[in-house]
Amino acid sequence: MLRETPIFRERIRIIAGRTYVDWCAYCGTLGNKPIRIYAKTKSDVEIKAKQFLALKKRIPETVLLNRRIMVDALNALEYLSANGYGESSLTRLAYEYVDRARALGKINYLDITLGKMLDIFIATITSSQKRSYQSYCSAINNLLKSIPSTTPLRQVSKQCIQQHLNQFASIVTYNSNHARLRYIFNWCVEEGILDCSPMQRIKPKLVPYREPSYFLPEKVAAIMKAIESNPPDDDGALFFIFGFFCGIRSAEIMRLEWRDIDLCSGFVKVRQPKGFSRGIKPRIVELEPNAIAWIRKYYQSDKHGKIVKSRLTEWKKQVLDPLGLNWGNDANHNVMRHTYATMHVGCFRNAGATALNLGHGHSSAVLERYYMGVVSREVASKYWEIWPS
Repeated sequence: MLRETPIFRERIRIIAGRTYVDWCAYCGTLGNKPIRIYAKTKSDVEIKAKQFLALKKRIPETVLLNRRIMVDALNALEYLSANGYGESSLTRLAYEYVDRARALGKINYLDITLGKMLDIFIATITSSQKRSYQSYCSAINNLLKSIPSTTPLRQVSKQCIQQHLNQFASIVTYNSNHARLRYIFNWCVEEGILDCSPMQRIKPKLVPYREPSYFLPEKVAAIMKAIESNPPDDDGALFFIFGFFCGIRSAEIMRLEWRDIDLCSGFVKVRQPKGFSRGIKPRIVELEPNAIAWIRKYYQSDKHGKIVKSRLTEWKKQVLDPLGLNWGNDANHNVMRHTYATMHVGCFRNAGATALNLGHGHSSAVLERYYMGVVSREVASKYWEIWPS
């Protein structure tokens, strides 16, 4: 039962040392659920509560809106009133909006096709978010290969989506398309284009554990020995040192400059890490003693600008392949980083420190899931005993 007169109560809360004060109006119960309305001041909450109770009396019990929609409508009325539309009702404004949309030739969502909906959605993705834009376009193109664009949107069922996703043998591709489609259809629900998403109860696939690709200490020692005897041109030896003993990504190594090395303090500063264009801050990689020794062997204090000019693909083929030290099945271009992560956490057993050096922020979950316990401490300790001759 809703009350004739609401009960007002001041709320004082302390969150993270700060005090917050607002007001609550208890309007009774509706469908065995308490109806409470909140506002910053008592006058505001009184107005909202009175509007809510008055609106309830005008609407028959059988067509009462749920609490969330009701409060949203009250906020809309308050906004309209504050902007000079005090005599307007939401119903009349809704009719005007629909008539105006039809006059402008806009979409009638009851008859919208899958292709038209996707055109509307893709227009909401800004071109500045290039990676997101491209990934959504890829997911949409894949979907339209399975379901014709002329299909009415409301006929796109869970079974259609599931059949479409089942064609992807790769779990990564399956989950990538699943995530994009889930976002698209959830957007349709939020925009009122669909009542419910066909992606409901379609779950992503679990990714089975796969041991990371890495090199054992013996192989890394042989590679570093080959580098000493036949060093690459243009300070290329540092490409391998930063990868194997600092755990820096190949793309990040290509952006390193001489000023980023501080041997006195024992660290390398990655000023432009992965995601720097999206605001990811620089990180500090703490160096182990053998890493400092390797860097000092090739360090030149009088140089400026970029350190490494090439990823040395041809040099690896010419020098390492004849020695049987080819990358082989370890085609991942960041295998040096994976080797560093495996040996660092395996030897020092400090996933947090390894995560910070790798740029995983304050989370060690990735380290604990993929790298912890892959090699024994005895094997990993040999890795940090690889010194220059």
